[in-house]
Amino acid sequence: MIPYFTNSDNEIIQLGHDGYGLWTGSSAPNVKTFPRTIGGIIKPSNQISKTVTANIYLVPPSGTTKTRVEYFQYQLNEELAKSPGTLLLSGNSYENVYVAGINFDPVITNNFLRYTIDFVLGDQDDGGVVNQLTAPDLYNFSRGRTLSFTTTQLDDEEKTFDFWHNVDSVRNLEVGISVLNSGKDGKEGKVIKSGGFEKISCACWFVTFNSDSRTSIEAYLYNMLNGPLGQVGTLVYNAPGNNTWNNCFLQGIRMGDELFAGARYELEFLTPLQC
Repeated sequence: MIPYFTNSDNEIIQLGHDGYGLWTGSSAPNVKTFPRTIGGIIKPSNQISKTVTANIYLVPPSGTTKTRVEYFQYQLNEELAKSPGTLLLSGNSYENVYVAGINFDPVITNNFLRYTIDFVLGDQDDGGVVNQLTAPDLYNFSRGRTLSFTTTQLDDEEKTFDFWHNVDSVRNLEVGISVLNSGKDGKEGKVIKSGGFEKISCACWFVTFNSDSRTSIEAYLYNMLNGPLGQVGTLVYNAPGNNTWNNCFLQGIRMGDELFAGARYELEFLTPLQC
């Protein structure tokens, strides 16, 4: 699909002849720990980074010179610097988007251009209503190990986001250790432990109806970034055993660079020890 960007001067710029997006999001929580206690308190910081890197391809007209290619790069830089604007990518439209950078392939030819454009998403919501896109081409499989994450929205409404379709998780441990005295000076050694958190890293994948469903793939990733990312809620892992975590914080989302009928992505949660 042809990608476009409408800048702040309402100029519609064709970014290339084809392109797709890779989505990444992160948020650092406010964490409070207490000496000699297990766990801690996690609260949202409301500082959420939502970015999409557009991978763009363009084939210049026959006979285009390298000088003309270099001028195109200059011209594109000038036009996209006028942000925020509206991005049309893979069939989805995103308003209030800022251009953070353009990176051209260092191999300059006059046959094709390949480059990436980094976009940062500003406020995507309207009047406190969390914006979510439709993703009709996703299979809702009954098999696989899935995640569900329930959070409370700004309007006090509970909403559950389902992460499809299969999840493998790794649970790391983070504990704050302060060494006040090692005991090497003849005094009694003193070590204070504070807090204790599990960092739950999840490798996930999902599939779609067909290979021509990039619109739904990217809409689904956008919905993650503009929904549960940066929120505290209840995480339920649909796998054998006790897999429910309260006061869990979704702090990272990263999308894989695979182009097939589905996508891979990684999630990172942080939750206090609940033993």
